[in-house]
Amino acid sequence: MKLYITINNFLGISVDNFFYKAYILPPLERTMYAVIEAGGKQHKVELGQTLEIDLMQEESGAEHAFETVMLYVDGDDVQIGQPFIKNAKVIAEVVDEVKGEKISILRFRRRKHSMRKIGHRQRYTQIKIKEINVGK
Repeated sequence: MKLYITINNFLGISVDNFFYKAYILPPLERTMYAVIEAGGKQHKVELGQTLEIDLMQEESGAEHAFETVMLYVDGDDVQIGQPFIKNAKVIAEVVDEVKGEKISILRFRRRKHSMRKIGHRQRYTQIKIKEINVGK
């Protein structure tokens, strides 16, 4: 459904061949998410989401509980930690250990006939969020 409002009617001035378009947006969905800290970085996580975080020393298939929950949002219910929310946990399953994109490093010394090229691939732990628990 589109609504067209002319500038004439809206502001009381006349402009030729110019329309201001206003669209009616559908209501926002109720979503539940949390912001956790893992490896010194903050990650926004939702139920069922798969994400890559810094390498953890856990084997694949194991469960890990993140107790450093900084923010919890469930529709209109918003809880903000200072710095963390007490009695809050995000439980995730370790899926696999993966490698990131290859980064090339080139060290070049001009006029010296010297060049060194090295590469690096960062290792990450891939996790899947199973549940978000917040104690009231």
